[in-house]
Formats: sequence, C-alpha cells, structure tokens
Amino acid sequence: MLFKKDTHIPAAGDLQLQVDRLEEILTPPTISMAPMDVARDARRRAAAELETVRTESNEVLRRQQDNYPERMAAMRRVEVAEANRKATIEAYAAARISTEEAYLAAVAKKVDEATPILLAVIQLWNEALAPLADLHGHAHRSNLPELRLVAAVPGMMEATRGITALLNAATARAE
Repeated sequence: MLFKKDTHIPAAGDLQLQVDRLEEILTPPTISMAPMDVARDARRRAAAELETVRTESNEVLRRQQDNYPERMAAMRRVEVAEANRKATIEAYAAARISTEEAYLAAVAKKVDEATPILLAVIQLWNEALAPLADLHGHAHRSNLPELRLVAAVPGMMEATRGITALLNAATARAE
C-alpha cells in the first residue's frame, strides 16, 4: 500500500517527523534575480542599438563614398556600439555567476541540513530490504519462482547502494 504525500505514517517515530521536515528544509531558496534581469535587458538594448548603428553606418558608407570624415565617424559609432555590447555581455556574465554562486550557497546549506535525514531513511530502507533479500536468496538457491517484488530485490539493493554512496560523498564534501 502506498501512502499519499500528506499521510503521516502512524507510530513511525522521530524519523517520520524528520522526513516531514524535508519539504520545509528543501524548499527552493529565494534569490534575487534582479541583477541578472537588469544586465540581460542592458545586453538586449545594446544588441538592438548595435544593429541600428550598423544599419545606419552601412547606409552612410553606401551614400557617402567620397565623404571620408563622415565614413570614419560612422565606423567609429559602430566600434563604440560593439564595445558597449561587449561590455554588457561581460556584465551579464558576471551577474549570472554572482546569482548562481548565491543560489548554490543557499542550496548547500539546505542540503547539508537534509543529508543526515536522507541517510537515516536509506539506512532504514536497507534494513527493511534485508528480509526480502533473504527471501530472494532462498528462492534463488532453491530454484523456486519469485513474486515480482522479491525478484526486484537485487535492483532495489543496487539502488540503495548507489544512493548511499551519493549521500556519503555529499557528506564527505561538506566536512
């Protein structure tokens, strides 16, 4: 029988209370995206301005073939617009990196708090699988048929080992 997400398992004890806290602990952090949004808008405006300046410059170069000063001024306007666009791209990249670092720092705190609970859950799961593993081993050694759940035990045990390894690796990095 599967329990609904909001169902509290009766008499599950302290571990169940900790698991109930995981949803609260692992809520996505609120990170201000404003610096990235401002930088993205500036980057888009600079790109649009560059296109406008290039179009105008091309028109000047086409019409003013004999007017050297006007042609040079048009090319300088393109260079300035290109430099401005490059600067806004760099500003956006810096804002993105800053936002990502803030997000990762906030998530790392949450994951560090949740990891011991997840390790306890996987340990309980591993203990719960032990009798099924014994049943699977008996059926396998005796060449007897198995129910789907019992036949799936090796896969569940492998998944448990993988999850445990990932959680232990996360805990080792945190220390």
